Amino acid sequence: MLNNYIILTGASGNIGNKLAYFLLNKGYALIITSRNIEHLEEMQNIFQEYKNSIVFKELDLADQKSIESFVDSLRGLRIKGLVNNAATDNVDTIERLSYENLQNIININYVGTVYLSKMLVQQSVDKGQSLNIVNISSLLSIFGAKKSAAYSASKAALEAFTRNLTVEYADKGIVCNSIRIAGVAGDLNIYGSKTKVIRYDEKLTIKNKKNDIKQIPTGRFLTFAEINSMVEFLLSDKAMCLNGQSINIDGGTSIKYPGYNI
Repeated sequence: MLNNYIILTGASGNIGNKLAYFLLNKGYALIITSRNIEHLEEMQNIFQEYKNSIVFKELDLADQKSIESFVDSLRGLRIKGLVNNAATDNVDTIERLSYENLQNIININYVGTVYLSKMLVQQSVDKGQSLNIVNISSLLSIFGAKKSAAYSASKAALEAFTRNLTVEYADKGIVCNSIRIAGVAGDLNIYGSKTKVIRYDEKLTIKNKKNDIKQIPTGRFLTFAEINSMVEFLLSDKAMCLNGQSINIDGGTSIKYPGYNI
């Protein structure tokens, strides 16, 4: 698989960090991105043992030129998949949500992510190659919650892009699906660009403070391993007929009346 790279954005956060280790141990070659140079350097040290399987690149999803420069640098590589995991959220109430913060959330979570996907789709189609895209979303894309208006809207828009991309490019070998995550046994930590990058410890369990386990039909929280397995499946050739879907990974929480509560 070393000639078929998977691009993973947001690898400095909890989901991305754990997913990177999982895919590397499965034999995948990764292109890991960050808009923070210091974080790239930290990740190079953390993933030192996998240095022959990783390419580290700077990418700012809030900057058009950065995205274009990043994609242009990939022309000599075979890109097999893209995991759009990078995201930001300032958890403000609607009343306190500033124009600047709203614009930043939408630019990173939707505009930049869509533009990156669009450019990679163009590149793949021009080369006559397939491309599997996995968008990391949230149940907040379809349910309301306090202090999540901008984040929810950005994820709902990303899922709309997932469907439209499928309609336009499925016949050209482009596969695009979204995963809605909720009720994870640990901090999702989407603030990777703001916090120190730490080495992943699979034995470390962080108490989940946002979700009530009584609301989950399975009676337990979702594990990061379960997220990783779904991402791997969607990146594989086995998922070629699964296209344009938004898959809930939530232990059945979303099907309960009166609905998901966070």
